[in-house]
Amino acid sequence: MSRFSQYSPLVWRLMVFAFIIGLTSSLPDILFNFYLLSLGFDNSVAGELASIVRLAGFALAIPLGIAVDRFGGIRTVQVAAVINIAVWFAILNVTDLALLRGFYFFSGVFFTAQSVAVLPSLIRVTTPEQRPFLFGLNFSIFMGTGVFTALIGGMLPGLIAQFKGIDAMSTEAYRVALHGVIILTAIGLVSLLGLHRRIMSATTNHSEVATHSEGVRIPLATMIYRVLGRLSLGFAAGMFVPFINIFLRQTYAIPDSQIGATLAVFSLTSALGGMFCGVIMVRMGIRRAILATTLVCASLIMGILLPSALWFVVVYALLAFVVSMVYPLGDVLLMDSVAPVQRGLASSMAMMMWSLGFALAAMLSGRLQVASGFTWPILLCAVGFVVTGVLYWVVRFPRYGVINPTG
Repeated sequence: MSRFSQYSPLVWRLMVFAFIIGLTSSLPDILFNFYLLSLGFDNSVAGELASIVRLAGFALAIPLGIAVDRFGGIRTVQVAAVINIAVWFAILNVTDLALLRGFYFFSGVFFTAQSVAVLPSLIRVTTPEQRPFLFGLNFSIFMGTGVFTALIGGMLPGLIAQFKGIDAMSTEAYRVALHGVIILTAIGLVSLLGLHRRIMSATTNHSEVATHSEGVRIPLATMIYRVLGRLSLGFAAGMFVPFINIFLRQTYAIPDSQIGATLAVFSLTSALGGMFCGVIMVRMGIRRAILATTLVCASLIMGILLPSALWFVVVYALLAFVVSMVYPLGDVLLMDSVAPVQRGLASSMAMMMWSLGFALAAMLSGRLQVASGFTWPILLCAVGFVVTGVLYWVVRFPRYGVINPTG
């Protein structure tokens, strides 16, 4: 009771928004690849489009970060939400690959904006002592929504097919289901009304334990150096995450509804993992915890090479649990190592590097799958995790008494 009562109501409004955005982001993850396959495209196209939407994060992260620092995170996300609604209307009404590439790129504006803007907004209404738990909670809520979306999203095409008298794996069934992205984006937009003004007027004079003052900026090269771990983490994710649903269908012939249930299990373990990042930080220190968790992730991803559907579900659920500690730990480390006036830019740089790694990996993975299946993508995913752990261990961040007690 005491832990939750200490937080501002604005914190909980941001958490509600995280829940809505989690739903919005996870629905395409479940259904869009199947929509592309129903249009006659193959895995390489799915990989290409997964790359394109993350390339938007690479291309737009810095401009969006500057917009967050200048206009505020909430206003930036509101504009991006309006763009996302228009773009998804277009995506679901064209079949030409060139047009799909262009529109899907711009759908990345909203994905990037909310990723860049939420943490700087959260920092404005929290103290340094509160952030490890809240960053983990924010990540857990975002990932935990995938439980609902996976269960409902996996069943949506079938329900729509029964209602309309069409095939559950038809283009029309997937297209109607994906209109949920538009509806959820609109709900998220409504949830932000009035929030910018309240955040900006809230008391934000929390004591900063960072070695940098409010107005002291670190060099851009230093900031890039500190986010190199996000590049390799994005590479690890891009090698396999966009293709989990295709892997389950093509390797084990699992129907869509069961794939949705399986992805729900992974989302649930991801949500639980994020909640533990504060505990592991206290016991091991942030950098040591990141090294340990990424090495465990590398071991687990190798385990899915064994040909068993049940084994895959168990191992990947553990992987989702462990990797969900890495993201909020890295966020805490980065956000408290830069001046408050640069936090929007720092968040955007992290997003940019992650998006670049994800995009390159997804494009490469799609081609490797067409040529030789999933073995090489899985091996390269493990390499990405190892490199991530090493980078976070080698790169030095400023020390903070409460936030980073043991380094």
